[in-house]
Amino acid sequence: MKILFIDRDNQVESLLEHIVSMIKYEIFICHDFEQAIKEYNDNSIDIVIVDSTKDFGRKALNYILKKNVQQKVIIVSDCLEHTEPKGCDYCQEHYNQVRCLKPVNISELVGYLKDFYHDKCAYKDKFSSAHGLISIMDKIIKNIPFASYDKENKIVEFDQMNSDFYDFLFMLKEKKIQYTTDDNIIQLL
Repeated sequence: MKILFIDRDNQVESLLEHIVSMIKYEIFICHDFEQAIKEYNDNSIDIVIVDSTKDFGRKALNYILKKNVQQKVIIVSDCLEHTEPKGCDYCQEHYNQVRCLKPVNISELVGYLKDFYHDKCAYKDKFSSAHGLISIMDKIIKNIPFASYDKENKIVEFDQMNSDFYDFLFMLKEKKIQYTTDDNIIQLL
């Protein structure tokens, strides 16, 4: 199997190199648009792994999907917005994509590489509802320094009330997630 990796994330890159060494896949690592397009055109790529929140990643993904709308794609991102602006259902109907939220879980990525089924995207509809977001809150909190999440009690605690704290509150309001606050502690309802 040939994998095209388009990103500059060292954590995902080293994780992928480790996986590939174990399961003997061929990997092409690209850190810019031109290199990604060259590797895609020169090789028969089975799966593309890309962070589409980066400009060069989005540009490369658009190019690839124009050439082959059914290309198998794993989107890796730390963004909480839909990968497809028209939502999960549109993505499921028109593309062959799944998503991994950063930090990438090794078993999730290996599962997609070994047994790729676009209709089994682990994040389908998780970003469009309060219930969906709360169900992956532990994954979201891993991207926020100085924050922890008590899943059982649905409590997010920040070490300090900094910009990450206020950005998190803004995200909760934007996604219509009900909560209460007490200093640096947020209780999800």
